[in-house]
Amino acid sequence: MFHVLAKRALLLILLLGSVFIAQTQTLKAQVPTQTKVSDLVVAEVVADDPSQGMDKLVDLLKKERAKGPEILVVRVEGIEVKIGPEPRPDNGLPVYPNPLFLLASVDAQGNLILNSEKLGNLTDTSAFTKRLVEIFKEREENGVFRSGSNDVEKTVSLRLDPTLKVSNLNKVVSAMDAAGSEPIILLIDPPAEVVEAIFPLRPSTSKKPKKRNR
Repeated sequence: MFHVLAKRALLLILLLGSVFIAQTQTLKAQVPTQTKVSDLVVAEVVADDPSQGMDKLVDLLKKERAKGPEILVVRVEGIEVKIGPEPRPDNGLPVYPNPLFLLASVDAQGNLILNSEKLGNLTDTSAFTKRLVEIFKEREENGVFRSGSNDVEKTVSLRLDPTLKVSNLNKVVSAMDAAGSEPIILLIDPPAEVVEAIFPLRPSTSKKPKKRNR
């Protein structure tokens, strides 16, 4: 009798153990596993609707930026375009114009402007691309590198009129990429929130003074 009760107790323990293990495995399967690749959070938006208005795309990008990723990019025809950070209140520090700052603007009529220089329009971007190539070549010859690296400074900021379409964004980004612009930064905040370059384009570096004969 004792042996029969012992066998039944052992069988009950085994059954309860099996149920517990099965439940544990089921719970583990329901919890998604996360692999931490980097501490840097990158959010990506794909602009794949040419008929979408720039105003709608900008609204979407602002919502994504508000979620707090360290880097926000939008892919345009496979080209990575970075989004400018959200403007911060003035900290009282003096602001000096950066002579290397390049701002490509596209107005409501599709005209292309690089800083204050008019360079054709979206129907023919050749002059715009050519001018960027000239600037980057000049910087390479003068050894104008990006801060903290050996890469030639080829950063170009971009602003489009909100009445334009994503198809217009595609054209100007393709032209900038063809010239070697990298990174391309899309400005999505009002002009008053961003320091714009209103000075004309000029040489990247001044000529070195000639040595005087003693």
